[in-house]
Amino acid sequence: AQALHLLVAENDALRLAPLADGRQRLLSQFAPVLQAVDASSAVDPAQAMDAWWRDAITRPFAFDGTPPWRFALLPVRTCMDWRCSFTMW
Repeated sequence: AQALHLLVAENDALRLAPLADGRQRLLSQFAPVLQAVDASSAVDPAQAMDAWWRDAITRPFAFDGTPPWRFALLPVRTCMDWRCSFTMW
């Protein structure tokens, strides 16, 4: 989470917030939320992650002065190695 906060702090584009009237506002700071998605206990973890993703991308963004970004970390286990997929949408 600390790396995500640093990424947002150093990149203006990730602090750019669209408004309902079509204008944009650059926030001096924004504390992003990093959602951890653990599908490891599912019968088919890949399918569970896919279902989570399909649901997540259907949620609309509010044009309320907050950046239109959502961050999630989806750990994936393949054989003996762990990989993490960082998703931003």
